[in-house]
Amino acid sequence: MAKIETENKRKLAVKELYRILKSGAKAEIEVWDRNSKWFKNKPKEKYISWRDKGKRYYYLYEKGEFLDLLKKIGFKIVKFIPDKFNIIFIVQKP
Repeated sequence: MAKIETENKRKLAVKELYRILKSGAKAEIEVWDRNSKWFKNKPKEKYISWRDKGKRYYYLYEKGEFLDLLKKIGFKIVKFIPDKFNIIFIVQKP
């Protein structure tokens, strides 16, 4: 799995998803929520232990920040799915 360690790379990853979707297609996008009980008051950029495979890099989004990114790319927000640990949106390419 590739690390997406810069704001520009994260934006490019979302842009690529938008590019490859057909018009009218929907996708579920899920990221870890910085405001969940696991990460509350922690740094937004973090290496997290992952099973027995060492550590993985994560960028922890806040809901408004992630929503703004999706809208700026051009996605229509179909639904927000409440969750204890993640930020989940169903998006659609117009």
